[in-house]
Amino acid sequence: MLTEVLGWQLAEAKEWLEAQGWRITVRSTLAPRAEEQGEARVVRVKVTGPQQAELTVAYVPHRPCPFCEEEGNT
Repeated sequence: MLTEVLGWQLAEAKEWLEAQGWRITVRSTLAPRAEEQGEARVVRVKVTGPQQAELTVAYVPHRPCPFCEEEGNT
């Protein structure tokens, strides 16, 4: 169940796990704006106790996709 959130954005993963009854802590070395831009992705999940888990997140830069290029957003 916990590994399902690997690769998810931090906010999504935390919200989903908390809804399942998990207490979450976050370990990160992100650039200050990365989380605000939705670029924090879960790269590791570690169970730290009963219904307690630690999410490790990494900065994943946005890569332009065809949709972004059409909209003029890069």
